[in-house]
Amino acid sequence: MNCQGMNIAIVAGTLGIAGTAVGAILNGYLSRKMQRAQWAADCRKVEYQELLTVLCKEAGLIMENLTKASGGSPDDKEAFLRAHYEGRRILQDRLFIAEKLEKHHIPKLWLDAVRSCVDTHDPAKFQRLFEDVKAELIALATKDLT
Repeated sequence: MNCQGMNIAIVAGTLGIAGTAVGAILNGYLSRKMQRAQWAADCRKVEYQELLTVLCKEAGLIMENLTKASGGSPDDKEAFLRAHYEGRRILQDRLFIAEKLEKHHIPKLWLDAVRSCVDTHDPAKFQRLFEDVKAELIALATKDLT
């Protein structure tokens, strides 16, 4: 083999090794990027599930205590307030979906529903407003997670 042929073989071998190394590095980067995206999607899903679960539970407690809040015992009023504050807390401690919740006015919708029941003591109106909150939240989660 002449000198020029050996140089070509060395260059080809070096390019092959370099290509393999670059491919491995690129594959690792893309794999980590995809894993991070999936992890973030999983975290958003968990946050939406927790939020929906807690808001439904707290809405049920509010409905249960709604008629009692105007003339009920101090314990009934305290239960009503705890339900309201727990709903606000769960809306405020979301990490991955906080921006989307604000953009779609979910915290405001919850607050409006609670204020309505405090002002009117109308369980049917609160239920309608809460169903709006729930529908908006489900639509948002569905869109965000697909």
